[in-house]
Formats: sequence, structure tokens, C-alpha cells
Amino acid sequence: SSPQAVSSTAASPSLRGRWLFFGQTAWLAAALLSSCLFIVSVYGRFQELRSACEEAVCGNGSLSWQNARALEDLGLSVNFYAAYNVALESVIAVIFLAVAVLIFWRKSEDRMALFFSCMLLTFGMYATPAVDTLLAPPYVFWLPSHVVQVFGFWSVLVAFYVFPDWRLEPRWT
Repeated sequence: SSPQAVSSTAASPSLRGRWLFFGQTAWLAAALLSSCLFIVSVYGRFQELRSACEEAVCGNGSLSWQNARALEDLGLSVNFYAAYNVALESVIAVIFLAVAVLIFWRKSEDRMALFFSCMLLTFGMYATPAVDTLLAPPYVFWLPSHVVQVFGFWSVLVAFYVFPDWRLEPRWT
């Protein structure tokens, strides 16, 4: 056999046996945890958006009193504003989840596809501000939320360096 054939089988991108089981189980655990945390965060995000803040410029999408009055002058309620934003953030998270599930379903034995699927899953759930409500008091979900959020953001960075063959690019890295 040629050296090229030997090197391609030595660096096989496929997972087999217990590594495949471990990878798929880890992905399912991350999917369950991320999805549950996002679902739990939706109510808190709705409450955060429907309450106006005292400052002229509010953080994280909340309305100031002036903006809430201007919205009501347009015939829109603060509850509509909150529901619209939560729905939009939920659609974004569901799109990321759907793409991640599709990749997992079709190519979960491929290491890179499994990594990208997990990256999309965790990053997509945490790319929206909804989950930030879990990082605030009473801190019940702080640790699991923070762990998945950190993995989601760091996996995006790592993906740029190891795509497509798990070799660091550029070489000096």
C-alpha cells in the first residue's frame, strides 16, 4: 500500500467502539443540559425584558422608562416587546439546535462533525442573552450554565484553528 493510504487510515476521522459511544453520550448530555438550561432561562428573560430600568440606557435589551412610554405611544405594550424578543431569541436557538441535531444524526461517527455539532449546540444556546439570566442571583444554575457557556464560546475559537483535519493551522500555533 502507498504511504498516502497508510497516513489517511492512521489519522482516521471516524470514531469507533467505545469512543463513538462516549462521544455520542457526551453530545447527548450536552444537548440535554443546554436545552434544559435554555428553557429554564426563557421565563427569566421575559421578566427581565418586561421590567423597565431606571437608567437612560439599559443593559441586555431592557427598556428605559422613556423607551417604554415611547413604545406604548406606538400602541405596543412592554409585554409585546418582551415576548417578541424572547421569541426571536428562541428561534435563533432552535435553528442552531436543529443544525446541530442534523449534523449529529447524519455524521456522529466523524470526530470533526461531532465537535462542530456540539459547538453549534452549546454556542447557539448561549449566543442569545436569555441564558445570561441564569448567571444572576440566586445562582441556582450558575455552574452548569457557566460551564456550557464557556465550552460554547471556546469551541468556536478552537474550531477555527483545527478545521478541517484536527491539525493546528497556522502551523506555529
